[in-house]
Amino acid sequence: MAKTTKQKKTPPRSDGRRPLTTYMFPDTIKQLKMAALEEDRNAYEILEEAVSHWLERRKKQK
Repeated sequence: MAKTTKQKKTPPRSDGRRPLTTYMFPDTIKQLKMAALEEDRNAYEILEEAVSHWLERRKKQK
C-alpha cells in the first residue's frame, strides 16, 4: 500500500480563492512576473483573467 502523508491545509482566504499548482516553462513564468510588475498586479490576477476569458470563449464555441 502507498504511504499517505498528511498535507498541511492552506488557511481559507476571505475572497474564497483556493490554491492551484501548475507547471509552466521558466521563460513563461518570468514573462508573467515581469508583466505583473509592469501592471502593478499580482500574477494570479493575470492568470485568473486569462483563464476566465478562455473559458468564456470555450463556452461560446459549444
